[in-house]
Amino acid sequence: KTLRNYSLIRKYMDIKDIQKRQAAYDEKGWQHSGDELVHLRHVTLHLGKLLGEMSAYCEAREHDREASIDKIQTAVIPDLIMHALRLANHLGVDAETAFLERERINTERYCK
Repeated sequence: KTLRNYSLIRKYMDIKDIQKRQAAYDEKGWQHSGDELVHLRHVTLHLGKLLGEMSAYCEAREHDREASIDKIQTAVIPDLIMHALRLANHLGVDAETAFLERERINTERYCK
């Protein structure tokens, strides 16, 4: 319910807006400084943790054990977006332009 209400408030926010918000957050909340290697390495560590969450869910389901998808929906997906935007900001990439170009390439490649 909370996510639904928040999405109504931010209904018209585009990727550029979200990328700017991430940059503002990172100015205060990202505790790492240095060159791109420092940022890439630390984001890689966070991505590994997120992949672990997804792997744990998949393994439980493949072994017919109960597992909740809630954490993936409410934490993993938003964190993946945040880390992608963080990398874009640190590397000077316009995330919207990069996404649209990658989508075009993948469409040409896979949607024939």
